[in-house]
Amino acid sequence: MRTPKNKTKKRSQKVNVKPLQKASKIKSGSTENQTFTVSQPPLDVSQALQMAIQYHNTGKLSQAEAIYRQILTVQPSHADANHLLGVIGIQMGKHAPAIELIKKAIQINPALTPAYNNLGLALCEIGSLDDALACFQHTLKLDPNHTDALNNLGVISRRKCATEDAIAYYRRSLSVDPGLFEVHSNLLLSLHYLDDFLDADIFQEHLRFGEQATRIATINKPIEQATHNDSARAHKKLKIGYVSPDFRAHSVVYFFEPLLTRHNKNEFEIYCYYNHVKNDGVTSRLKELANHWRVIIGVSDAEVAQMIRDDEIDILVDLAGHTEKNRLPVFAFKPAPVQVTWLGYPDTTGLPQVDYRITDSICDPENETDQYHTEKLIRLPDGFHCYQGSQSVPVNTALPARQKGYVTFGSFNNLTKVTTEVVELWASILKALPNARLLLKCLGLGDESTRLRYVSLFESCGVDKERLDFYSYLPNRLDHLKLYHSIDLCLDPFPYNGVTTTCEAMWMGVPTLTLLGTRHSGRVAASLNTMVGLPQFIAKSKAEYVGIAVKQADELEVLAQLRLQLRAKMLASTLCDAPYFAQTMENVYRQIWQDHLSPV
Repeated sequence: MRTPKNKTKKRSQKVNVKPLQKASKIKSGSTENQTFTVSQPPLDVSQALQMAIQYHNTGKLSQAEAIYRQILTVQPSHADANHLLGVIGIQMGKHAPAIELIKKAIQINPALTPAYNNLGLALCEIGSLDDALACFQHTLKLDPNHTDALNNLGVISRRKCATEDAIAYYRRSLSVDPGLFEVHSNLLLSLHYLDDFLDADIFQEHLRFGEQATRIATINKPIEQATHNDSARAHKKLKIGYVSPDFRAHSVVYFFEPLLTRHNKNEFEIYCYYNHVKNDGVTSRLKELANHWRVIIGVSDAEVAQMIRDDEIDILVDLAGHTEKNRLPVFAFKPAPVQVTWLGYPDTTGLPQVDYRITDSICDPENETDQYHTEKLIRLPDGFHCYQGSQSVPVNTALPARQKGYVTFGSFNNLTKVTTEVVELWASILKALPNARLLLKCLGLGDESTRLRYVSLFESCGVDKERLDFYSYLPNRLDHLKLYHSIDLCLDPFPYNGVTTTCEAMWMGVPTLTLLGTRHSGRVAASLNTMVGLPQFIAKSKAEYVGIAVKQADELEVLAQLRLQLRAKMLASTLCDAPYFAQTMENVYRQIWQDHLSPV
C-alpha cells in the first residue's frame, strides 16, 4: 500500500486516504477558533484531520472514523472529512452510506479529484460498473495522469471482460510511474486471461517487476542477503512466516487453513503477517491457530522486512503472488534466509530473492515451465492443494436433469475468465443439446451492460437468451452453495481455470469439465480432477471438450451416481487429506532448510 493511500476489498483498485490538495483550513466565522479533544492537547480541525489520516493509513479504521465524525460535528461541510469517512465505509463494506458521503464531499468541493475515483470504487463494489466507469473517466479529465484512476479503469475493464483495454490502462499507469507495484501486479495477472501472449513474454514482464522491486529495495535499504547468521539463532523450532492479505473470508483460506490447523507446533513456530484492514470471524479463527500474528497493513516494505528479521523467520512464504494487496516488494529485501511462494498465483513472482515455488507436475510439467521461473520449482507428488469444505451444507442427491427434463450446465467463475472464445465453445455444447441450459453466476452479472454483452455474445453464436440464467453476487455463502443444486455439470473456462469454484462444485456433488491448457493457469482444474480420480472430465482439445459434455448429458445415470458419491470421493482423496498434506509441506520445509544450511 502506497502511503498515504489505501485500497478496498477484493480487487486491485485504489482508495485515496489523503486528499490530493491540502486539508481544508478553518475559515473565519463561528468555527474559527473551535477546538476539540481527540488526544491531549486539544487539536484544531486541520490537526485532527492529519491525525485521522495517520490512523487511516495504518488500518486503524475505528480511530480514524471517530475523528472524522468529530470533525463533522464541528464543520459539517468539511469536504475531506466527508470524503474520507466515505472511504472508511467502502473499506468496511458499507457502500450505500459511503456513496452518499462521497457525493456530499463532491458537492461541497467539485475539484476534489480523489473523491471521484473513490466514488467509482464504491459504485464498482455494488455492481454499478457503468456509473463507476464514468467516475474514473471524470477523474482523468481533472488529472490525465491520475495513476489510481488509470489502474481502476483497468480493473473495471477486466471485470467487464475487456482484458485488452485493462492491459492498456495498466501500461499507461506504469508509464507515469514505473514503481507502482500494485499496478504492475494487476498487469501481470491480466496477461494470464488471454492466449495472445507467449510464455516468454509474460516471463519478461515478471522479470521487469523483479528488477524494479530489487532496485527500489536497494535504494531504501541494502538487501541483506548475506547477513542471516543461522548458527547464532537461539530457537530450536523452525520458524515459518506466512504473508497474505487473505486471512479473512477469502478463497485462499479454504486451502491454507487445513495446513495451519495441522502444523506440528512442537517442531514449527508459525508467524502470520496480515496485510488487510478487514477482521472477521475467519481472521479470529486463524489468529488462534498461529503462534504469532502481525498486522502489516500500512507498514512500509522496509519496516515489514525488518520486522521479519527481528522475528528471525527461517522460511518466509508468500501466499498471494501478484494478486491484490500482495507484499512481494517485501521479499525483495530478502528478510528471511529461505523464501517461498505458494498457492495464490499461477506463475513466478519474478523476484530473484524468492528461492522456491511450490506446485505439482500436472500444473508445471517437468522441463517445460522451469525456464520461465526465477524460483526453483518444487513439485509435490499428490497435488499442491488441500481443500476444506463445509460439512454443514448438504449435497442435493437428486440430479436436476431428472427433475427438470433437461441438462443444466453452470459456471460460477470470474467473468474475466469467460472470454469470447469460452462463450463460443460453450455455445457449441448448447447447440448440440437443444434443450440444455446454462447458468452463470458472478458479481459482474449484476451490471446490466455486462449482462447484455453476454446475451449478445451467446446470441451471436446461435444461443437464445431464454436458455441462459444469470445470477449476481449472493452475500450468503449458504445460498451461493445451494445454487449448485440446480446444476448437473460445471464447465471450466480457459485459458485461466477455476480453482475454488472447481473444488466447491465437486464438494456439492457436481463435477467440472476442463480443457487442459499449456500453462499453469490452464491446468489447475486438471490437477484437481486427477487428485479426486476424475480423469474422464479432462479434455485435451476443444472437440473433446464438447464431446464429453454431450456424452455426459446422454448418460444421466452416470452423473446421478457420481453426484451421490462425489463428496465421499473427495474426502477419501489427497485433496482433502489435511494431515497428509501438512506432513508433506513440513517435509518440504525441513528439506529446503537443510539445503540452505548445507548447500551442495
